[in-house]
Amino acid sequence: MSSRAPPAGGDSLLVTARRGRPWAEGLAAVALLVACTVVVGPLGALAGIVAVVLWATLGAPYAVAGGTVALVAAVPDGLDPISVGLVGAGFLAVLLAPAVHTPAPGRFAAVTVASALGLGGLAWAVARAGPLWLAGAVLLGALATAAYGLHRYELVRLGLVPETTAEHPTEEL
Repeated sequence: MSSRAPPAGGDSLLVTARRGRPWAEGLAAVALLVACTVVVGPLGALAGIVAVVLWATLGAPYAVAGGTVALVAAVPDGLDPISVGLVGAGFLAVLLAPAVHTPAPGRFAAVTVASALGLGGLAWAVARAGPLWLAGAVLLGALATAAYGLHRYELVRLGLVPETTAEHPTEEL
């Protein structure tokens, strides 16, 4: 086992354990609530509250998923692109808030913003060129590929991948 394994007590190599609620998380919660309220109105405020409660209890992925579902339920006819961008900025603030707990906040923020822009741009480009279901399928494929790549990187980084030796040669066809 590698000495770089996460220590006991909830800390990880990426984000350390929270020590109270810093200003960044409060600011992100307010930004999300304001964005949802401005875009949708009172039902948007309710969707924002749902997202913030999910974030506080379960984490950012659940906040984004639950908040998005709540907003879709509140506005079944859809939103214009500017409104989607405004709400997306609120969700991005939720994803960026843990950056203050990382050893390298700038890199964390850069990767988060680049990922959001890349995945959003991919979904937008495919949705403009084809049906919406195709955009969803391509986005799921991109997320699955990225998740597998990160999983493999983690295994290599933590030293959990055995090296090929003369005792275990690769099979030749």
